[in-house]
Amino acid sequence: MIEAYERFDEDYSSAVKDMFAKNHIDATPRFGKANGAFSLDWYEGKSAFILTNFTEDLNDVYTLAHELGHATHTYYYTGSQTILNCGMDPTYQSVVGLPAPAIVGETASIFGELLLTDLFLNQSKSEQEKKAIICNVLDGGGNAIFQVTARAWFEQSLYTAIKREEFLDYETISRYWVEARDKVLGNAVEYIDEAKAAWASTPHYYFPSRFYNYPYVYAQLFVYALYRKYLEEGKEFVPKFKKALSAGCSVSPVEIGKIVGLDVTDSHFWQLGLRQYEHFLEELEKIV
Repeated sequence: MIEAYERFDEDYSSAVKDMFAKNHIDATPRFGKANGAFSLDWYEGKSAFILTNFTEDLNDVYTLAHELGHATHTYYYTGSQTILNCGMDPTYQSVVGLPAPAIVGETASIFGELLLTDLFLNQSKSEQEKKAIICNVLDGGGNAIFQVTARAWFEQSLYTAIKREEFLDYETISRYWVEARDKVLGNAVEYIDEAKAAWASTPHYYFPSRFYNYPYVYAQLFVYALYRKYLEEGKEFVPKFKKALSAGCSVSPVEIGKIVGLDVTDSHFWQLGLRQYEHFLEELEKIV
């Protein structure tokens, strides 16, 4: 993990090294421990803490890279900003109301996954290993770009219905869910009838915040575009990226994009992120 971050930049791996050195990663599965993963931010040089469950599965490795990205992000912006403009986690924001640009809160975490992918593909010894790595990336990225987009559409439809003073009973909500889901998947998947209630099992819809899903779609494409800039610019990209992470909540997401030379207000910008996803697909097709 450290090597993946070091390959990008020696200084950039500082937070990751600190996490391991201080044993601030709780990764052992045990009875009573919650599922999922999260990083509790640090402030004023106090190290972050990560909670995850590591079972030696490839997805668990990526989860750790993701959470270490969050720790790295906070390492940079807490060193540059005040406590009033440091909050980045969208879930935490929804609870305490910090003025955080949640749509850039996943920047370093997803970028960390891509750094790990770059290392794994460079070190892979067989086409089977490369296939497993790329498929894992496509599953995760595809879920955010496509399925989470459907969830964002679902949220939009519910708020539109509320404006119309429509009564949202179980059947109505389920209908909106199916309509949004099918906009992405069409008839490619055959569902059992109970699947229309899949929305009910997602706790984020009950949080006191609007459009929880959108930031993850934005972040996935934004970071894929960032990664392409990194591949084009090499080491010249590193200081720009650090500056963007250090900004915290002090500037808008639009301004953060400008720091790294990206105009997120241009509709053509989003094609850059999609091209990175297409690149992974093309690499998989070379193997299959």
